[in-house]
Amino acid sequence: MRFSVFSLPITPGAEDDTSTLRFVEEFALRCDEAGFAATYFAEHHFSDYSGYGNNFLMAASLARQLRQMYLGFAVSVVPLHHPVRLAEQVNLLDQLCEGRFLFGFGSGGIPTESRGFGADPHTQGQHTEELVELIFRLWAKDMDDPPIEFDVGGYRGVLAERIMPTSFRQPRPLLKRPGMSPGGYDQAVRWGTSIFLMSGGPGTQPAEAGAQPPDPVEVLGERIRQFEADLRAAGHDDAVVAECLRWTGPNSGCFVGETDEDALAHVSAQGETYRDWLGRSLDLGGVDRSITPFWDESVPIPRRSASEGFEFMGSPETVTATLKRYEAVGLEEVTFMMNGGRATPERQAAHLRSLQLFVDEVMPQFKED
Repeated sequence: MRFSVFSLPITPGAEDDTSTLRFVEEFALRCDEAGFAATYFAEHHFSDYSGYGNNFLMAASLARQLRQMYLGFAVSVVPLHHPVRLAEQVNLLDQLCEGRFLFGFGSGGIPTESRGFGADPHTQGQHTEELVELIFRLWAKDMDDPPIEFDVGGYRGVLAERIMPTSFRQPRPLLKRPGMSPGGYDQAVRWGTSIFLMSGGPGTQPAEAGAQPPDPVEVLGERIRQFEADLRAAGHDDAVVAECLRWTGPNSGCFVGETDEDALAHVSAQGETYRDWLGRSLDLGGVDRSITPFWDESVPIPRRSASEGFEFMGSPETVTATLKRYEAVGLEEVTFMMNGGRATPERQAAHLRSLQLFVDEVMPQFKED
């Protein structure tokens, strides 16, 4: 089992933008040195969430600094990008990373971000599939092929020649799709992409009244096995299936403290800042909160399960024991959100201590012989 990280700090304020960017870079370089598999960057705009704004530029700035770690997106919001420019930028980043790039993509869900780019948050999701299919066609076009004319999701154009540069990895860069919804899962199976999952995954049913609830880790293992079967049924060859499984697994918050109590105190404060940010963004968006998948007022803080945000939380011994259960069901990748919350100097220092505890005391328990 391999470990990846998902970088999502909240900038305390405009005066802290520089220090937050430096922190994101330092965190990524330390993870690379420690042997993490990948680091993922989100795409958020205008608020303080994730700090760096442009995940393409953030990844490009690190592409030649990393020694072994993959760079990835979680995710690039497809409807906010012109498809031709997006196809170009993905290929260029794949070249800069020499194939160690995971193009995570999705439809987004924060209304203020959509409105800032002139997109309708109520309809942008329905255009994502069409735009991705178009990007596949753009990537495949040779110089002498007939022009591709398109009018999709508010974007128009004619590609007469080819996308330049071509991708480093052929026939296209590695792709990753959120797979929590049935629609996203079905697209991933059809296109042959890896998926981001939460514990349980698509199709998980609540327990009947009085029944023992299903073990989320066991359910996740079942979903991975089903994903493999569905990929094969869709006609993908062994190499594609293996690559998809290699980068498929759950996302969850992770914080390692000296004790379980230390970790719980940190996570509680971090969760409150996340909910403050999200509530403000949705209110400013001027739309019904129900259209975004990120808001559920019934979820308590702190969140204590993988489906609610923080599964890997506690002392090194506690986090190791939890990860051993995930390892036992055959997962190949687990992605941690390890530097979230408001990135004050104190919180940055706490995240770096947590990372070091994970590297020193948890990772060695999962090294191959």
